[in-house]
Amino acid sequence: MPNLIQRIFARRRVSPEHQPEIRHVRFGNTTIGVNIHAPEELLKIAAVWRCVSLIATSIATLPWQIRKPDGKGNSAIVHDHAIEKLLNVAPNPEMTAFAFKSTYIQHKLLYGGAGAEIEQNSAGRAIALWPIAPDRIDPVRAASGDLRYRISQPRGGVVEMALEDMFYV
Repeated sequence: MPNLIQRIFARRRVSPEHQPEIRHVRFGNTTIGVNIHAPEELLKIAAVWRCVSLIATSIATLPWQIRKPDGKGNSAIVHDHAIEKLLNVAPNPEMTAFAFKSTYIQHKLLYGGAGAEIEQNSAGRAIALWPIAPDRIDPVRAASGDLRYRISQPRGGVVEMALEDMFYV
């Protein structure tokens, strides 16, 4: 019941898309002259599919840790961080941790970047991670110099999100 109440008052700004995870992006010509326009075409090559699948599923089986810099060039593991539970147990009500991490790594390998919106409740506590197709994410610098993310909405329009609202690599 508390989870339901949290969800009612949660704030999620990016509209979910009801399309496949992998989206179109232009890669250009390969050295053998094959023109590849989208990851779907790249994944038709058995060796590419196997490599991406093997890397993503291997990394997805590992626990992901949150680390905090100690100011001396080192970092310490933070065990009680809300994001750690989301990454390793259940990132959102629709995905397992394995599916989320595997998707995230596939996006990183195929697009060069991966992102997820951090859904927060009214108290500002992270309650879910929602993957966003990488071709919808555009990292930009605001006039103030802050890093922000412009997210294209599936039905048009753009949402601009602050650095602390995104889990982006």
